[in-house]
Amino acid sequence: MHDDDHRTPQRGRVVVGLEGPCFAGKTTLAGALADRFGATIAPEYADVTALPPFPPADEASVTAALEHFLMVEHSRADRAAGAVVVCDRSPLTLIAFEHAMAALAVPRDPIHAIALFTQAAERGGILVPDGYVHLTITPEQVAARQQWRGPVAAHLAHPGVQALMREAYEFYLRQVPPQRCLFLDGGQPLAEVVQATSAFLDGLAVTTAPPPPSWRCLLPLVTTTTGGQQ
Repeated sequence: MHDDDHRTPQRGRVVVGLEGPCFAGKTTLAGALADRFGATIAPEYADVTALPPFPPADEASVTAALEHFLMVEHSRADRAAGAVVVCDRSPLTLIAFEHAMAALAVPRDPIHAIALFTQAAERGGILVPDGYVHLTITPEQVAARQQWRGPVAAHLAHPGVQALMREAYEFYLRQVPPQRCLFLDGGQPLAEVVQATSAFLDGLAVTTAPPPPSWRCLLPLVTTTTGGQQ
């Protein structure tokens, strides 16, 4: 796709999930894609709802939080329109977060998260990405961006949490067909990130590659930190 060619992908609706750590540039990229394609943005969770208290008091609190996020997912799906929908994070983030809470030894339930969002996806009630863009960023770039954007919650910046979230992302995305997954350095100039993502969206609109797998493929990973209880 050329810089002066702002075509919208032509074959049906395309839903893309933007994933990656805080400060990687997901929201900025979503806005740029909205400008370029007239895409609908499914906003990042913290931008549309009050986040549940942290840490959760018990397993019931975890379940309530996941149910709350499911309602947000239904709302995002109801508002999605147009040929291109950009999800600033997707249920993959919510599942990865539950997995990552093992680093803090707080109540969590990644197995329930997988079941809840997968069942909703199978019923057609929530947005399911046709492909994913995963942005990465170095610790030095995070520190620089925090200076002018402000810090995130301490538990999200915890090295152990970040490592386990990265583990979940990578475990899942390795199973996504390569035509449906794009890995980008979020620290490079925005124009380059937008150009690469635009080309990816063009290909995503016409690919015959199998769709991304169900989030259930994460079960072998999350059961390693939940004692295998399902």
